[in-house]
Amino acid sequence: MQFSLDLVHRDIWSNVSRPLADFLNHTNVMNIMIMQTGGAGCEKIDKCLQILREMQKQYQMTLGNAQEVPFNFLIGGDRQTYEARGWNYESGLNVARQNATLVIAFIGNYTNMAPSALQLHSALSLIAESVRLKKLQRQYKIYGLRNLTNSQNDGEALFGEIRQWAQYGGLLHVL
Repeated sequence: MQFSLDLVHRDIWSNVSRPLADFLNHTNVMNIMIMQTGGAGCEKIDKCLQILREMQKQYQMTLGNAQEVPFNFLIGGDRQTYEARGWNYESGLNVARQNATLVIAFIGNYTNMAPSALQLHSALSLIAESVRLKKLQRQYKIYGLRNLTNSQNDGEALFGEIRQWAQYGGLLHVL
């Protein structure tokens, strides 16, 4: 399978020049957490950018203007991969081993309907590129990250898809 990564860099959509976060040590990065953002999805780049900016605005109102959304990358329904904290900074989510984890969020709600095959391919392309660039160790594991604050089956259709991936390591829960 051939992978092609369409990456939209943070400076295109974000008002944060550098996230206030610890640096990732790439020799430690062994985990990928995959989750949904919840809320509206997007099929076109303009709508995805609007959602990202609104998400960032809400996050900054809570934690301060210098904060970036708490994901490393986001996958839109337009098949684009959006850089947030990127490969160099910890996600900001309260997950185990932040310094060893990349967090990838699918923009939208995937509790009842799975992401498209193109979105899933975008995530796999991002993972392959992360390994190629040595930002992720070859022996990585993929985990689903369910937000129990929203629902007991938050992201269920998304997790049904990633359970089929060879590197799947299980489902984790956060509040």
